[in-house]
Amino acid sequence: MVRRQCQQRAAQVLAALLASDTPTVRWHIPCALYPHLQVSEPEHHPSLEGQAASHQDVREFAAYFGSEVVLDFGNTPATVSLVDGIGVRVWCAPEYRDDTAPAVSDGGAYE
Repeated sequence: MVRRQCQQRAAQVLAALLASDTPTVRWHIPCALYPHLQVSEPEHHPSLEGQAASHQDVREFAAYFGSEVVLDFGNTPATVSLVDGIGVRVWCAPEYRDDTAPAVSDGGAYE
């Protein structure tokens, strides 16, 4: 029952995010194997995840949430926030980071 309640609440938060003026991301509501973790520590076990297309989109969500952009796993831009009791994480693939120096192998140009 707890898992279903978490998913329903995450869907409500998602509906509000979709209605807001935030960048478009690919959303996912994970099915937690351990829903008690989502209830006791929702900011560490997000019930709603969004994959952004750019580092800038992650920054826009961080500004919207009033949170910071961090590097998950040392190279993945992400922001995590607690929204109406639901942990929400927005991230983008490391190759879309725009805060790193150009690679030497590509002649120093960004793609």
